[in-house]
Amino acid sequence: MRISLVILLILAGACGGKSADDSTPHGSVAVRVVAGPTCPVAQPGDPQCKPRPVKQASLAVEDASGETVATLTVAEGSARGDLGPGRYTLVPGRADGLMGTGKPISFEVTEGQTTRLTVLYDTGIR
Repeated sequence: MRISLVILLILAGACGGKSADDSTPHGSVAVRVVAGPTCPVAQPGDPQCKPRPVKQASLAVEDASGETVATLTVAEGSARGDLGPGRYTLVPGRADGLMGTGKPISFEVTEGQTTRLTVLYDTGIR
């Protein structure tokens, strides 16, 4: 079954964590999306050089067969979605103003649990 989700952070808080079919077991994925480095010479602990939230991007969620089962929309550095239990790969798409994309991340969703991930985009600053 192909599930297509487009989730905006603004609406994510309004979702009660239930799928349209409450009998289907599910968990969720919460993604923090940041870009770095933000300084040419980053000093450890310097708050001016910490990674910044990515304002807008699209993240594909693929199942074990490589089929895209969800698309998460990043808004102000965060994205969230409900998924059935199983193994998935998060595939970051392009983000305006950033070089390339983040690296794909394999993860597992467990029923009733939230899996937390962080995606790092490269700013190109050296």
